[in-house]
Amino acid sequence: MSTLNGEQASTASRAEEVQRRLQALERWLRTSPRQVGLIVVVLVVATLLVQDRVDAHLWLVFTYSFPVALAGYGLGLQGGIATALVVTALLYDHAVGTMGRADTTFVLVTRLTGNLAVTALSALAAATARAREEFLLSRNRLAQLQDDLVAAFAHDVRSPLTAILGYACMLKEESASGDVPADLIPTLKRIEANALHVEEMIAEMLTIEHSQSTPQVTVTRFAADDLLALLRAEFEPVARNQRRRIAWTVAPGTPDLETDHRKLVSVVRNLVGNALKYAHDGAVSVEVRFDAASGTHRIEVGDDGPGIPHQALPRLFDRFYRVGGARDRDGFGLGLFIVKRMMEMLGGDVAVQSEIGRGTRFLLTVPRLTADANGAAAVDGAPMA
Repeated sequence: MSTLNGEQASTASRAEEVQRRLQALERWLRTSPRQVGLIVVVLVVATLLVQDRVDAHLWLVFTYSFPVALAGYGLGLQGGIATALVVTALLYDHAVGTMGRADTTFVLVTRLTGNLAVTALSALAAATARAREEFLLSRNRLAQLQDDLVAAFAHDVRSPLTAILGYACMLKEESASGDVPADLIPTLKRIEANALHVEEMIAEMLTIEHSQSTPQVTVTRFAADDLLALLRAEFEPVARNQRRRIAWTVAPGTPDLETDHRKLVSVVRNLVGNALKYAHDGAVSVEVRFDAASGTHRIEVGDDGPGIPHQALPRLFDRFYRVGGARDRDGFGLGLFIVKRMMEMLGGDVAVQSEIGRGTRFLLTVPRLTADANGAAAVDGAPMA
């Protein structure tokens, strides 16, 4: 199996190298007009020198088409037209010498039309390649700006967050001496827990943004009831303040989950937070069940909100993508991107079903993970990619 994977990797590497060289050649043709012009002249002269020695007129037509196409691609439309006119004149001269002047009008018209068509297509291909290259450069610049934005955002948020955590810890210590009323202690704990949650989100965001890093997956075993209890304690006060309700359900007989507890909590937290934003009548549901056929847990988070347009679903998990219209809310468009990436780290998947006016449901597929002797996570004994 490892030999096969090595051969596949080697083949892919060779294919990438060939593609890279072809792209370099194509770019050179578009950005080296002097060299391309010299090659065009050499090809035309070489064909001119041999045209009187051959009787195949069709062979000459195809031979002359190469410099015409090359000129259209590398020299642009004007250079291509000039080359097409020269080549047409040479072909016409050859036809006069072999067929007589009376029978060459058709040859002149067809060859001129064909050469101009080759020139136009070549110039169009070059313009398309140039536009694609500019698009890729713009996309790379945008990606870099997005990375810079995330890094700057994380840096600016961490400073006040550190202060919040510091004051919360200080007040908790003072509560031991009785300087803080006892009824405020639960509030201080919630402040500290939420500040730590934000700190974790920032760390996750920065980790996921840098794809070259490999986040650690720590496998633990925990009950589905414990997972929902943790989230219920966090979201129930928020739901009450918003006059909304959340239905928490664990199907009977659901076995314990075996995965990274912290990452799964973060994933479900993201989805529940989104559901609370978009629920029309405050109806949010969170259900955990076990699919015995696939040996995976299924976690479903749904809302009765406005739904997501069908055309937006393919891009829903893209970085910085935000659905406009009814679902345009605060945020940077990173939440679902993080959800997707974290589920990939856990060897699972996330799917979405939505209908306009009837709400949205996210379905998480969570496989059971095991840790080998080196601490690496695996799905059903198979190492994770």
